[in-house]
Amino acid sequence: MFGLAPKLPVTLVERQWVDSTFDEFAQMFGESFLKNVTPITPTPEFFSFDWDGSEESAEITLQRVCELMSVDRNRLALEFFDDKDELNEALGKEIPYYESQKSGAGGFYRPPDSEGMMMISLERGKLHHPVSMIATIAHELAHVILLGDGRITRDIEYMEPMTDLLTVYSGMGIFNANSAVNFQQHNRGWSMRRLGYLSEPQFGYALARFAFLRGEEKPAWAKHLNLNVGSYLRQSLKYLQREHRA
Repeated sequence: MFGLAPKLPVTLVERQWVDSTFDEFAQMFGESFLKNVTPITPTPEFFSFDWDGSEESAEITLQRVCELMSVDRNRLALEFFDDKDELNEALGKEIPYYESQKSGAGGFYRPPDSEGMMMISLERGKLHHPVSMIATIAHELAHVILLGDGRITRDIEYMEPMTDLLTVYSGMGIFNANSAVNFQQHNRGWSMRRLGYLSEPQFGYALARFAFLRGEEKPAWAKHLNLNVGSYLRQSLKYLQREHRA
């Protein structure tokens, strides 16, 4: 009879940051961008090739995600790495002001060289996890869109979380949200690893904001989210809809 009012899974500060960053994206890409973007799902409609865990699969995936995010593949070079610490050290010597991130990111972006080529580096350990690989590629391509195209500078506050948020805004959020926390079983039990810079509650709210601004009351694509993120999305969407009606 007296249902509890929905609550947000994020803090007021987190909500305000997501909302204001979405407003920044609207200024960057135009007011119509969000209405016209297609939510990308892990289905044959968008990824119709067989994933075999090879570098060739990752190359095909990079090409496909470039198409989905409207990034010119010809501007990018691709490499793979095994040891993140070694790559961190190499990049620290090669790139001025380079600072490694500790979030568990599975890839790296390097700014344009003298010929305008940007480098995307992918961790070989992700090759057997297609959803995580797609999420990593989407994050690095978001760097291309924001940093490579000069829309932001590397020294702005929340640069990496902003890059994760762009994956949501550009339609790739299902992959990055589902990869935010990854549980893996091994001979000693289970381990948890984070990928990216936003938490599951933050992704859930961001995806709800994405749906709300698009006028989607019950987004069909939400069925592809994992249990936690899907719950956070529904909770947030109910809150936003109730707030809008008030």
